[in-house]
Amino acid sequence: MPPGQPSRSYLWSWWSSRCTCTATAGGRLRPPSRPLKGREVTEPISAARWLISGCVQGVGFRWFVLRQAEELGVGGWARNLPDGRVEVVASGPPAVLEQLDAALQRGPRMAYVENVDKADIPHHDVDPNVFHIS
Repeated sequence: MPPGQPSRSYLWSWWSSRCTCTATAGGRLRPPSRPLKGREVTEPISAARWLISGCVQGVGFRWFVLRQAEELGVGGWARNLPDGRVEVVASGPPAVLEQLDAALQRGPRMAYVENVDKADIPHHDVDPNVFHIS
């Protein structure tokens, strides 16, 4: 770790003390799926899939995306990929997805975002009412 930055074990203990995760069969923690705050959809809904590369695993990136999604009121999921990237799928009004895109370009403090690939997908493939981490 660079000087002045907290260790991963410190970050893990900080995160685990503040979440209500459940353990999976493999011993990994999984956060609960959280229903989004009630909102009336008056705008057209679209959906997108992002593939984020760089130093984006093990730095709280998916939790960052979960917080952003909850604040913006979008549904979908975020998951780590075996090749080191993070995949994010979200559905919501186009203007809100643009805000999420800007947040994904920035990432959390501990991450280094090298590249973000975005593709539009059919919105009926994504539950707009829940965002979860896989």
